[in-house]
Amino acid sequence: GANMLSGTVDGHIYVWLGRNCMRSVRAHTGCVNTLFTSPHGIVSGGKDRKVKLWTLGLEAGATFDMSAFGNEPSVRSACLSQDGTRLLVGTKGSEVFEISAADGSDLQGGPITAGHFAGQVHG
Repeated sequence: GANMLSGTVDGHIYVWLGRNCMRSVRAHTGCVNTLFTSPHGIVSGGKDRKVKLWTLGLEAGATFDMSAFGNEPSVRSACLSQDGTRLLVGTKGSEVFEISAADGSDLQGGPITAGHFAGQVHG
């Protein structure tokens, strides 16, 4: 059967086959908040403000630090474009950034959308 992935509060990604944990990889410092898979690979995002790219075999690729992005850049959501060249990254600060999957650069010069989050009001 197909493998399944899960992220943990202590920063690991587990690879499951049925009920059996087949592999554990240290992915983030702190909670793994999001996992995304595509034919191009795996994307993980964490409380540590990092977005990481992985092969489908869970070999580490690029790491992008989101610390300079927005108000509260803890990564809450991430997905890879169909062509594998761009990432959408959602943050705890309710902002969504489009970044390059090649070098992590901000492709839009700021968030493509922003909302409200705890203790923050825009008006």
